[in-house]
Amino acid sequence: MFTPELKAVVDSARNRLNATPAIVMDGAQLNLWQGLLKKCQKVRPTADADEKGWMFWVTSQRGGIDAFGEYEDYREEVDSLKEFNTLWLEWYPDETAWHQVNVLYRNTECHLFLEGWFASINFGDGQVATNGLFGISEI
Repeated sequence: MFTPELKAVVDSARNRLNATPAIVMDGAQLNLWQGLLKKCQKVRPTADADEKGWMFWVTSQRGGIDAFGEYEDYREEVDSLKEFNTLWLEWYPDETAWHQVNVLYRNTECHLFLEGWFASINFGDGQVATNGLFGISEI
């Protein structure tokens, strides 16, 4: 997944969960979150036995301009293909982007922090909630 696509997924999740602060996930969604947690548990946690925590970095590549979007979608912001290319490089100047991920787990609750977005997942009842945009509490 390229950096602009990762940003779009995070923004989409943040906006979707912001609109419905507490939702119940289906089985497939829960399996994805549990898969992430199982991968984390292969690494020694940074917290004690009752509360486990992991911090790691993932990278994404900027990709081509097509990963950024279509010129027609930015017509209100730019007047030419050259300006569109400049905008893309201003928003994503680095070929490789680094993203810090923090995961905390206790009992049946898992908390995920990524790119200014926070999700709280309860594996017991399948509910997930978020803090909304950039730390503004919506739950």
